[in-house]
Amino acid sequence: MPSTRIKKMVDSLGKHRQVSSQKTFKKQEAIYAEPDPPLPPEIVRYLTAQGYLKLYSHQVEVVEKARQDENIVLVTSTASGKTLAFIIPALERLAMNADATALFIYPMKALAYD
Repeated sequence: MPSTRIKKMVDSLGKHRQVSSQKTFKKQEAIYAEPDPPLPPEIVRYLTAQGYLKLYSHQVEVVEKARQDENIVLVTSTASGKTLAFIIPALERLAMNADATALFIYPMKALAYD
């Protein structure tokens, strides 16, 4: 059951036709995984220092596909670690190759509404 605060917000937005439907999802337990082979120690230390003690299974899947030079599209819910999923493979490449570079392009307008 949504909180009263969320219900008021949805009701208000609905009056302006900004909400076309609403669904409440049941809580799901997170699924964690570890990349094989493991990430380089310096990346593990950095992630741990930032508070990332475990990686979600979709993050590990991105790492493993990036290692195989596959094209990747990741679609998950808000606040599920998508940004980190794409940063980790770049950090790994940078750690392994001093000549490597990385360029991140984000749709800022879309992120502003996220």
